[in-house]
Amino acid sequence: MRLLLFLASAALLSLFVVLPAGADPPLLTGAQIQDDSLTGDDVLESSLAEVPSAQHADVADQAPVQGWELLSSNFVSVTAGSTTSDNANCSTGSKEPLGGGFEFENNVIGDASVVFDAPDGASGWRVAVANPAGGATVRFKVHVICAEAEF
Repeated sequence: MRLLLFLASAALLSLFVVLPAGADPPLLTGAQIQDDSLTGDDVLESSLAEVPSAQHADVADQAPVQGWELLSSNFVSVTAGSTTSDNANCSTGSKEPLGGGFEFENNVIGDASVVFDAPDGASGWRVAVANPAGGATVRFKVHVICAEAEF
């Protein structure tokens, strides 16, 4: 029984490495760490450098976007066999488009398809809709979100 207790104690002590005073513990290399085995609890975040693309992340809740507005065009018709485009423009001044999109009247798109949906320069948003021959007339309007932005 004493031998068993001694062996268990020796095995337990062998788990601990005694380093000389002031010595650094041995370091692991990336090759010694299994992929996906570390978690956030294993990393000292303050030792990591800032990611260059995240330089403004600390002030994201204070983003420099002010005076945003949602503007819309009136509904326009797209008859069978035609393509029609329309745009919604930002107010004059320093406002720029941040995003945009479109809306079909009563959510009816029929056989039509959106062939263009993108910024219209620095002033607004443009959408183009194509309606094939034989298709029923559809109506759509364009939306744009604009703001005074300091980038």
